[in-house]
Amino acid sequence: MTANTLNADCKLPPSDMGEAFLRSIVVENCQSSCEVVAAQLEETSGEHEVFNDFIAACSEYSTAVARDSRHRSRYAAWTAERCNETAEVCDRIGDAQARRCARWCRLLMQELNREISWDGVKKVMNTEVSWGGVKKVLNTEIRLPWGG
Repeated sequence: MTANTLNADCKLPPSDMGEAFLRSIVVENCQSSCEVVAAQLEETSGEHEVFNDFIAACSEYSTAVARDSRHRSRYAAWTAERCNETAEVCDRIGDAQARRCARWCRLLMQELNREISWDGVKKVMNTEVSWGGVKKVLNTEIRLPWGG
């Protein structure tokens, strides 16, 4: 298999694939850095919720990227929002680990903002999410493939 054959089989052009790979490294490093800071916090601290939300957002975003979800920009927007909140908490903590975490969060926000179509996210969130749609999903019977 040649390099040209490999590129023909991929969905993303080589430049997009390189950007996605670098972004995934930033996500991993940011998440790791935040886990270190969260481990140093007292368990009763309300800041744990911020870090837990951020780590969950990173995981969801990574999963959306891996499965090439059409909702990827929504996950990116959610993660960027959690990045901002986490960076603010890290600024308040102020030790060396927290400053490193804040820098990673801000770098990740920059990377995610390149991917996010804010107008598209806003439009979808304002049109697709409604109480009627939620009730319809809640009242839908779920049939599993192996069930009768």
